[in-house]
Amino acid sequence: MTAKNGNISLVLKFGLAIAAIAAVAFVVWHRLSDTAIVEAVRRGKAVSAVPGSVTVYADKGIREFKSDVPGRVDLCEALDPGRPFKKGDVLMKLDSADLEREIEELKRNFNSGQAKRKLTLEANIERKVAQEQLDNAERLFKRNDVSAEQVKGARRALEAIESKFRLEEFDNDKAKADFDELMKAKQRQLDKMSILALEDGVIEGVTVWRGALINAGQPVATFSSPRRVVEAKISEENIGSIRLDQKAKVRLLIYPGEVFDAKVVKIFSSAEESTQRYTIHLEIVAEAGRLRHGSTGQVNITIGERDNQALIPRRAIFNGKNVFVVKDGRVQLREIELGFTSLNAVEILKGLTVGELVIVENIDQFRDGQRVRIPPAN
Repeated sequence: MTAKNGNISLVLKFGLAIAAIAAVAFVVWHRLSDTAIVEAVRRGKAVSAVPGSVTVYADKGIREFKSDVPGRVDLCEALDPGRPFKKGDVLMKLDSADLEREIEELKRNFNSGQAKRKLTLEANIERKVAQEQLDNAERLFKRNDVSAEQVKGARRALEAIESKFRLEEFDNDKAKADFDELMKAKQRQLDKMSILALEDGVIEGVTVWRGALINAGQPVATFSSPRRVVEAKISEENIGSIRLDQKAKVRLLIYPGEVFDAKVVKIFSSAEESTQRYTIHLEIVAEAGRLRHGSTGQVNITIGERDNQALIPRRAIFNGKNVFVVKDGRVQLREIELGFTSLNAVEILKGLTVGELVIVENIDQFRDGQRVRIPPAN
């Protein structure tokens, strides 16, 4: 009996402990659920802002690098996604060894031909002999030892030789010009085996690798300009308030909680047919590289300001015109009249006074008349 009674006592104590823990947990949960996170109505600058959606684009969009000629990829280390490049950088090079050998062989053959021609001309005394014969005939003619016809014959012989040399010189000049054009064509072909950047940019994607065989006209990479176009869409009822150089605040989804300063730099005059929304461009203050192509967000464009006004956080409002105020430990449902509305704050024209506390978090958990506690300030 004693052992049995001991077991019953142990079970009873264990049950009481569990009940006590559960009671404490309930009290803690209840108190936490009745904790209201609040902010005081404050004075500050009220801002009226027009909202809009934002999309960031790379200037001229995403474009392709293509190879003009076929070949095997020899160098492509610069084609690395996310890597920036400068105008004039060599981004890819095809194997040009065969073409370079062909060019060198053509040069050797041409230079060899020119050297051979020079030696041939230097060794040819035909024109010198003809000139000496003409000079001798003219000297003898003065002494009446030869006739005028003999002098004319010697002169015609020299002229025939000089005409022959002029034709050879013309053919050689043409050969030089043809060679120069051939070298230019080969150089253009060699140049096409390298892809050079024609502007600054950033590599977005790559479709080749070292050793890959590619065709003429085949895309090898995509790139974007480092310049970004920040485009905002504004509703028809708000576009009339937009002016150039108006200040704006931009939030991008890729940077939650961060706000960028901006201003209006361009306003388009016509609306989209499908949405009747108007397009504007913004100049945004952000570090280079942070504005990613295709990123989206929201903008609030400032169209009016008033100093020293009663303000509350925008997130405290529900149903468009209500807030919960905490007073003497209880929740009060309050209807308010709104003034200027910005990205984060709202101007209060009626219904609240400076210093009153409004609930700003988990508003759906509270009701009018509920008793709540406010956590101590840190």
